[in-house]
Amino acid sequence: MRHLHCRRCEPRPVLDALPLLRSITSLDLSCCKFEAGELPLQQLPALASLSLEDCGLGSAPQALQACTRLTKLELSHNPLGCKDSRLDLPEGLTLLQHVDLAHCDLQLFPGLPQAGLPHLTYLNFDGNSIPEFPADQQSWLLNLLPVLSSTGNINNAHCKAAA
Repeated sequence: MRHLHCRRCEPRPVLDALPLLRSITSLDLSCCKFEAGELPLQQLPALASLSLEDCGLGSAPQALQACTRLTKLELSHNPLGCKDSRLDLPEGLTLLQHVDLAHCDLQLFPGLPQAGLPHLTYLNFDGNSIPEFPADQQSWLLNLLPVLSSTGNINNAHCKAAA
């Protein structure tokens, strides 16, 4: 099996079965309620696409750092934001092409891997209250905006606001 979509399912049986599915490349557990630490991502070395929309997660799973092949990450509609800290994307996620962090109550721009996200073509921050982008990431974001804008994957209002 390569793809597993279990939206709105009872998470316990799925979480228990995941270690047996080492070759899975796409996992959708959207709308399943569980704790970030319960997800055995380190046992899914082939995972390229992960959707955890609206799972009630208060933080991103620490095990994301093991997902070095991940190209698509959807964490939208989870209360990931906090005034005193920011969401940091793990260092190993440099292959990401698609990142959805819409409606996550973010108040600070997420921390990015040191190597950046050179393959990123889709970025969604809709519905967050990020007042400004950090100076150390503004040039990266401004270089990325023409790429995202030309692919139609970012709204022009976002380009103007960030520029």
